[in-house]
Amino acid sequence: MLISHRYADPADFYAECDEIERELIAMTDPARQVPFARDQSAAVRAAVAEFARSRAVPENRTRDMVTAVHEVVVNAVRFGGGNGVLHLWSEPDHVICEVTDAGSRARAPAFPGHLPPEPRAPRAHGMWVVRQLSDLVTEQFGPEGSAVRMYFRR
Repeated sequence: MLISHRYADPADFYAECDEIERELIAMTDPARQVPFARDQSAAVRAAVAEFARSRAVPENRTRDMVTAVHEVVVNAVRFGGGNGVLHLWSEPDHVICEVTDAGSRARAPAFPGHLPPEPRAPRAHGMWVVRQLSDLVTEQFGPEGSAVRMYFRR
């Protein structure tokens, strides 16, 4: 079996992403918080688009943000207790979107979205899409809830 010299063990890569995220930005005071529940994804998408445009994010990146956040919100509703909060803020280099929920995850997914899903799989495409559209994604899943943070370069 041939292994590329650029291969990174998934656990090492995951730990490296966590370290990068810690070095970047700690959420202190989000500019906007948007509570959501089932059947409110349209309002969340509108809030993300409005926030991105108010920060002069180009339209194609705004669409990426809206799509990525929508995927995470759908997961929060489906697997995280049916509701959550979207936190939005910006820094000089990034616009950051974080979706939190209080749902308990009995079994957290391992490396969600780091590997492409099976093309014909009826589910499990969401986090893959989120990772393709975001510049960095970090997540924490646990019994007290989850937090998925997405960074988008300006």
